[in-house]
Amino acid sequence: MATVKDSLVIAYPLPSGDGYTWTLASRLGEMISDIEAQFGKRDRSWTILGIEFCDSGPQTWFPGDCEHIVIQLDLSAKEDPVQALFQLAHESVHLLDPVVFGFGTVLEEGLATYFSLQYIKQFHSNYTTSDTKYADAARLTAPERSIL
Repeated sequence: MATVKDSLVIAYPLPSGDGYTWTLASRLGEMISDIEAQFGKRDRSWTILGIEFCDSGPQTWFPGDCEHIVIQLDLSAKEDPVQALFQLAHESVHLLDPVVFGFGTVLEEGLATYFSLQYIKQFHSNYTTSDTKYADAARLTAPERSIL
């Protein structure tokens, strides 16, 4: 059975007693707030069901054809919190205006890559994408060249 790094999915009480440690779910909430502040409100007609790992991720999935959306992360990210957060940040941008059939535009993929690179800097200052298609799209859309 596949294992997932505990810190990605298990929230532990803080010593102060006034909250819990960050998980992918709570980070997703933070990301959505950041994305909406930077790029505008998301289409709230979609219900975000959660986050899961699969061998065909990272991607968004639309189960049941009923305006539900799931973020799927690649299985390789289940033991790597930085990779998981990078993928989650990228996919969270696709929650702004989900596209069920088809692919995101260069603009959308560039914005998603830009945001994921911006977000991940707090955890890994030199993290980058090795996929030139996404890196090129990010360069075309980034308002500041310093993060790329």
